[in-house]
Amino acid sequence: MDTGASTTLLSWNEVPYATLQTNLREDRMYTAMGGSFKAFIVPECSLFFYANTGIYNLEVGDLGLSNYLTIDGRLCPAVSSVLGIDVLNKFDISFSDDLERLFLTRNNR
Repeated sequence: MDTGASTTLLSWNEVPYATLQTNLREDRMYTAMGGSFKAFIVPECSLFFYANTGIYNLEVGDLGLSNYLTIDGRLCPAVSSVLGIDVLNKFDISFSDDLERLFLTRNNR
Protein backbone atom coordinates (compact mmCIF):
# COMPACT_ATOMS: atom_id res chain seq x y z
CA MET A 1 0.00 0.00 0.00
CA ASP A 2 1.12 3.53 -0.69
CA THR A 3 -1.19 6.25 0.59
CA GLY A 4 0.97 8.79 -1.26
CA ALA A 5 0.41 7.14 -4.65
CA SER A 6 -2.60 8.47 -6.50
CA THR A 7 -2.84 5.49 -8.85
CA THR A 8 -2.51 1.74 -8.42
CA LEU A 9 0.31 0.37 -10.56
CA LEU A 10 1.32 -3.21 -11.34
CA SER A 11 5.08 -3.65 -11.59
CA TRP A 12 6.64 -5.39 -14.59
CA ASN A 13 8.76 -7.63 -12.35
CA GLU A 14 5.74 -8.99 -10.43
CA VAL A 15 3.41 -9.76 -13.33
CA PRO A 16 4.31 -12.53 -15.78
CA TYR A 17 4.02 -10.88 -19.19
CA ALA A 18 3.39 -14.26 -20.78
CA THR A 19 -0.04 -14.35 -19.16
CA LEU A 20 -1.11 -11.04 -20.73
CA GLN A 21 -2.30 -10.29 -24.22
CA THR A 22 0.48 -8.82 -26.32
CA ASN A 23 -1.65 -6.04 -27.83
CA LEU A 24 -1.64 -3.83 -24.74
CA ARG A 25 -1.32 -0.14 -25.52
CA GLU A 26 1.15 2.17 -23.79
CA ASP A 27 -0.72 5.16 -22.49
CA ARG A 28 0.18 6.42 -19.04
CA MET A 29 3.42 8.06 -17.96
CA TYR A 30 4.71 7.62 -14.41
CA THR A 31 7.56 9.35 -12.66
CA ALA A 32 9.09 7.69 -9.62
CA MET A 33 12.43 7.24 -7.96
CA GLY A 34 14.76 6.03 -10.67
CA GLY A 35 13.18 7.89 -13.58
CA SER A 36 10.10 8.07 -15.74
CA PHE A 37 8.49 5.21 -17.58
CA LYS A 38 5.47 4.53 -19.69
CA ALA A 39 2.91 2.00 -18.58
CA PHE A 40 0.70 -0.35 -20.52
CA ILE A 41 -3.03 -0.23 -19.86
CA VAL A 42 -4.51 -3.53 -18.74
CA PRO A 43 -8.25 -3.10 -19.31
CA GLU A 44 -11.08 -4.10 -16.98
CA CYS A 45 -9.06 -5.51 -14.09
CA SER A 46 -10.06 -7.05 -10.81
CA LEU A 47 -7.93 -7.28 -7.71
CA PHE A 48 -8.35 -10.24 -5.38
CA PHE A 49 -7.78 -9.99 -1.63
CA TYR A 50 -7.75 -12.74 0.96
CA ALA A 51 -10.44 -11.98 3.55
CA ASN A 52 -11.75 -13.70 6.66
CA THR A 53 -14.81 -14.68 4.58
CA GLY A 54 -12.84 -16.03 1.61
CA ILE A 55 -11.44 -14.28 -1.44
CA TYR A 56 -12.77 -10.78 -2.10
CA ASN A 57 -12.99 -9.62 -5.73
CA LEU A 58 -12.75 -5.86 -6.32
CA GLU A 59 -13.38 -4.65 -9.86
CA VAL A 60 -11.11 -1.64 -10.42
CA GLY A 61 -11.30 -0.98 -14.16
CA ASP A 62 -8.16 -0.16 -16.14
CA LEU A 63 -4.79 -0.58 -14.41
CA GLY A 64 -1.33 0.53 -15.41
CA LEU A 65 1.41 -2.07 -15.88
CA SER A 66 4.89 -0.58 -15.87
CA ASN A 67 7.11 -1.17 -18.87
CA TYR A 68 10.43 -2.82 -18.07
CA LEU A 69 12.26 0.04 -19.84
CA THR A 70 12.42 3.68 -18.81
CA ILE A 71 11.59 6.35 -21.40
CA ASP A 72 15.31 6.72 -22.19
CA GLY A 73 15.68 2.97 -22.84
CA ARG A 74 17.33 1.89 -19.57
CA LEU A 75 16.06 -1.08 -17.58
CA CYS A 76 13.37 0.11 -15.17
CA PRO A 77 14.27 -0.65 -11.55
CA ALA A 78 12.52 -3.68 -10.08
CA VAL A 79 10.06 -2.08 -7.69
CA SER A 80 6.97 -3.40 -5.98
CA SER A 81 3.49 -2.99 -7.32
CA VAL A 82 1.65 -0.14 -5.61
CA LEU A 83 -1.86 -0.25 -4.18
CA GLY A 84 -2.68 3.44 -4.50
CA ILE A 85 -5.23 5.80 -3.02
CA ASP A 86 -7.56 5.22 -6.01
CA VAL A 87 -8.28 1.75 -4.58
CA LEU A 88 -7.72 2.53 -0.89
CA ASN A 89 -10.45 5.22 -0.99
CA LYS A 90 -12.97 2.41 -1.50
CA PHE A 91 -12.22 1.11 2.02
CA ASP A 92 -12.24 2.28 5.61
CA ILE A 93 -8.94 1.36 7.26
CA SER A 94 -8.65 0.35 10.91
CA PHE A 95 -6.12 -1.45 13.09
CA SER A 96 -6.31 -4.00 15.86
CA ASP A 97 -5.71 -2.71 19.40
CA ASP A 98 -2.18 -4.14 19.38
CA LEU A 99 -1.52 -2.60 15.91
CA GLU A 100 -0.53 -6.04 14.61
CA ARG A 101 -3.37 -6.32 12.07
CA LEU A 102 -4.84 -4.02 9.46
CA PHE A 103 -8.52 -4.20 8.55
CA LEU A 104 -10.08 -2.95 5.32
CA THR A 105 -13.86 -2.54 5.32
CA ARG A 106 -15.60 -1.71 2.03
CA ASN A 107 -17.35 1.67 2.12
CA ASN A 108 -19.89 3.20 -0.28
CA ARG A 109 -17.63 5.86 -1.80
